[in-house]
Amino acid sequence: MSGAVAGERPARADELALGAHAARPGPEGRGRRALHLVLAGGAVLALYASGLPLCPTAAVAGFPCPACGMTRASLATFRGDVATAYALHPLVFVALPVLALVGSLAARRYVFEGRFELPPVLGRKLGPLFVAIYVAMVALWTARFFGAFGGPVPVERVFG
Repeated sequence: MSGAVAGERPARADELALGAHAARPGPEGRGRRALHLVLAGGAVLALYASGLPLCPTAAVAGFPCPACGMTRASLATFRGDVATAYALHPLVFVALPVLALVGSLAARRYVFEGRFELPPVLGRKLGPLFVAIYVAMVALWTARFFGAFGGPVPVERVFG
């Protein structure tokens, strides 16, 4: 085995392509990867604070997408304003906990293992739940255009 030290396993293909540090990160890389997540979160907060719409569909086309209102509903939920959260997006109480769980698991894996993904077995188990949430969001979006749940979520168009 060329390149392998006695007693050490041979490198896997992903380690060769990404480098051994990406596939088997040591503790020294954890702080840097945690900083990446903090900076990404800071960028999202700065974008939110800028007042620009976070939804590209709403910003460009001027009509809401199936997830429109979810960010504002999440923020209302964090403030404890359940009525506003429900009015903005009734599925926030289902989607937010699932997204928080998945996001925190993916972030943990990124910091500790250098991979920003869910473990495959968990991804397979959550797949049907994501499909169900997506189908429910599209059904809610469609129903809102027909006046259900107070009609479409108000959006602000940036261009035109």
